[in-house]
Amino acid sequence: MHRAAILALLIGLSACKPAAETGAVFADPRLPPGLAHRFWPPAGWAWGAIEIKGKPALRYGVAAPQGEARADVVILTGHGESAELWFETTRTLVDDGYAVWILEGAGEGGSANYAGHDDVAHVPDFEADIRGLVALHRKVVRPKRRVAVIASGTAAFPALAAVQRGYRPAALILSGPFEPGPNKAWKRPDPADALSLRRRALGAWAVANPDLRMGGVTSSWSKAQAALRDQTLSALALGRVATKVTVITKGAQDLPCGRIPACREAVISSPEAYLFSGDMVQKQWLGEIFESLPR
Repeated sequence: MHRAAILALLIGLSACKPAAETGAVFADPRLPPGLAHRFWPPAGWAWGAIEIKGKPALRYGVAAPQGEARADVVILTGHGESAELWFETTRTLVDDGYAVWILEGAGEGGSANYAGHDDVAHVPDFEADIRGLVALHRKVVRPKRRVAVIASGTAAFPALAAVQRGYRPAALILSGPFEPGPNKAWKRPDPADALSLRRRALGAWAVANPDLRMGGVTSSWSKAQAALRDQTLSALALGRVATKVTVITKGAQDLPCGRIPACREAVISSPEAYLFSGDMVQKQWLGEIFESLPR
């Protein structure tokens, strides 16, 4: 899809309103001062919103290469991630000819929240995330090209649930870790901390934009996630996955790839999430993603 067509499509979505009780989508982030260019939004980046009736509106963004893209890639962010944290990876994918869409879950990143839960992840269920993925593909992307989905971290389970209900992307890439990190409040990074350049740069988005700050999860979120995990990882449910799946994980059997009819597992050792890892791990991780994308 050409950039002009994408912008016209987003303008047409401007009438979408989140449910009154769930707040608003944050679509005007401030660029952090001093941020390295590779962490900036890709050229032509634009924001939009998907509304699921009775649920918080979900924020998404999109960028495309010049001319016709070879395929579309939908990235689902996991808990504690915002679309901004994926700009570096998005640039790499766009440079290789892919149109890239990033969709955040309910209450995550710049998506709307359930009332009273502005700085922690809270959901009664993951229906907004599951149905939001399908709605983005069918109502917004609507491509003649193939669509691949990259589900990061905890987004693996809503993505699997959508596929088990009949959604059929060309490929599904599940990138671990699949459990949320420590349940603690957000705090401003200490300049004295020994953080990697990538993690420090990505954390700058939350410092510059309070709306992107995310702490831990509520007990309701944890219960909903555990229920969805059990549901999607049952032998019967995994057997219904009729899409090619790649599982990128730090340890074999973090997610039972062997029970999925068409699944490839790639084990990559890393002391932290792949999104924040050093260049050597990043190169290996991106190599596994490109191996799984439509060419």
